[in-house]
Amino acid sequence: MPLEFTSFTYHDGSYSLRFRSDEEIISLFERHTGDGQIGEWFTCALDNDQDFTVGHAMIYSLVGGVDFEGISEIKGYNYVVNAHFYKTTPDRSTQTELLKPAIQRLLADKSSIPCKLSITAFLYDAYYSKTLQLPVDQVLTEVARHRERLAQWQPEPIVIGRSPLVPRIEPLPLYSDRLQIIDNDTGRPRGYVAYVVKRSDGYLEHGETDFNGLTHEVMSLTRETVKLYLDDSVP
Repeated sequence: MPLEFTSFTYHDGSYSLRFRSDEEIISLFERHTGDGQIGEWFTCALDNDQDFTVGHAMIYSLVGGVDFEGISEIKGYNYVVNAHFYKTTPDRSTQTELLKPAIQRLLADKSSIPCKLSITAFLYDAYYSKTLQLPVDQVLTEVARHRERLAQWQPEPIVIGRSPLVPRIEPLPLYSDRLQIIDNDTGRPRGYVAYVVKRSDGYLEHGETDFNGLTHEVMSLTRETVKLYLDDSVP
C-alpha cells in the first residue's frame, strides 16, 4: 500500500503528520478477512535503525496513532497522525519524549527519514505499508517553532497569623553533595543505572542511582573534584 505525504505541522504543543492513501486503512482487515483490527500506528525512524517490526524497540522514533480525516474524490483517503518524538529503552519499559536539541541532532545530516504504517489484527501477522519518505526540512522547520515548557517556580503562599516555618538544620560534613545523571536526549534523570564516582586520589565508589538519577552522598573534609562515570565507561 503506497502512502503519500501531505504535511507536517506543529500547533499548541503537538505535532500533526498528514498523509494520503488510495485505500481505506482503518477497517482494512475487517473488509478483507472479516476480523476486526487492533490498531494502526505510523512510525518514522530517526537514526539508522529501520526495523519497523511490531514488537521491536526502535530507540529513536517519531510515532503516533492514525485517525481518519476525510475523503478526497481525486486523491483518496486522508489521515492524520498525532506524532511524538520518542526515545525508547531496549526492553520497551520506558518511552520518553525527546528534547528539541536531540531531535535536531538526529536529523541534522538527513534529507528525509523513512516511515511506515503498521496495522495489527487478531490471529494475523501485522501488515506494513510501503515506505514513505518524510522530508526533514519541513520537520525541522516545525520543530524550531516548538517552545519547550519549563517548570516555573511558585512562591510559597503566606498565611496571615501562622508562624513561619523554621527549617530544621541537620549536622553535615564540611563538604557533601549528591550527583545526578541526566539523559542528554530527554533531559530526564536516569534512574537505577550503575555508576562509579572517581575521587581525586583515584579511589572508586560504586553505586546505583535512585529514581531521580541521584547518586549516594559524596562526602569530603576538604574541597575535592570528583568524576562521575557510568559503570561501563570508567577510564
